[in-house]
Amino acid sequence: MGYLTKEIFEKPTLFSILCIIGIIVGIPYGIYGLNLKGGESLAGTLALVVVFILIIILAIDRGIVSKIKPLRLTLFELLLSLICLFAYQSNERKAIIDLENYNEDFFVVIYNKGKLKDSEVKSKFIFNKEVKVKQTCVVIPEKLKSEYRIQVLSPKKWSSLEMRPDSLYGYNVEFYNSEKRKFTETDINLIVKKEIANVTKKNYR
Repeated sequence: MGYLTKEIFEKPTLFSILCIIGIIVGIPYGIYGLNLKGGESLAGTLALVVVFILIIILAIDRGIVSKIKPLRLTLFELLLSLICLFAYQSNERKAIIDLENYNEDFFVVIYNKGKLKDSEVKSKFIFNKEVKVKQTCVVIPEKLKSEYRIQVLSPKKWSSLEMRPDSLYGYNVEFYNSEKRKFTETDINLIVKKEIANVTKKNYR
């Protein structure tokens, strides 16, 4: 035990530091979670599973550091972490619709099959996109939906965000509204029809 402690503190690496922090935090959290009732105890089980994985990674790290200099191993671990992060971000690409400062009680997303003019889309961070919000709706190409996960950020003035997907007037649409204001199916149909008409008119100006 003393030898292992000496190895960790005298030859620290990126993974060894992160693993130690994770183990120190994970063990008490996992034990606490196991004492919870029902499904909440699952969080404790998952935390202890993560601790077990971290112990394995720490053991592997200590085995490698005995043959490779800590600085060189840290650089390799950093590169490996960046590659994993790059791969994760590439697979989790998002098209973000930011409604945080939005003031209306509803918002419509229309998926374009090629007949409408798409809303402005800009690159955000490395792989993500941001759909610019200028009116009470945005028009997103169907291709973008298949390549990116559409994420709508809820307005600050809304207590919660409700979404109802539908297929109306030949378009796939998503209708978002605040829980404070209820919309009937008739209301939604009329609003979506109006939004599509407005967007169509702009295409011919």
